[in-house]
Amino acid sequence: MKKWLFSLVFVSLHLMVFAQSKAEKQVEEAVNVYARAMIDANIPVLSKITDRNLTYGHSSATVENKEEFLKKIETGQSDFVTMDINDQKIFMHKKTAIVRHHIECITNDNNKPGTVSLDVMTVWQKKSGNWIMIARQAVKPKI
Repeated sequence: MKKWLFSLVFVSLHLMVFAQSKAEKQVEEAVNVYARAMIDANIPVLSKITDRNLTYGHSSATVENKEEFLKKIETGQSDFVTMDINDQKIFMHKKTAIVRHHIECITNDNNKPGTVSLDVMTVWQKKSGNWIMIARQAVKPKI
């Protein structure tokens, strides 16, 4: 009986530690919507899921506001053909989420094929029931 009770408690604690909260699942879905919109160059979706005061930092040390970010996507200056996200971690604090992940992408910036490998941090905030990206910073991964 004691073994059974111990096993039950252990499994319950294990599930609580590793279970994703509803908010984390919503943030994960917002990240997926963002990735799909980047690949599709879907400006209306990107505009909807980014804050009007967006700060969008690149690994080149360039920092853009929302208008500049959207213009680069719209004109093809920044063109993602694929975006594979891995090693994602989501850290929640009330109505704010910090998301860290690694991306491997095939790009076609200005019609020039290329690849990119980056570590990315995005910051999301829940506003009017939706998760909105308020900041993004990419860095080149350590070798």
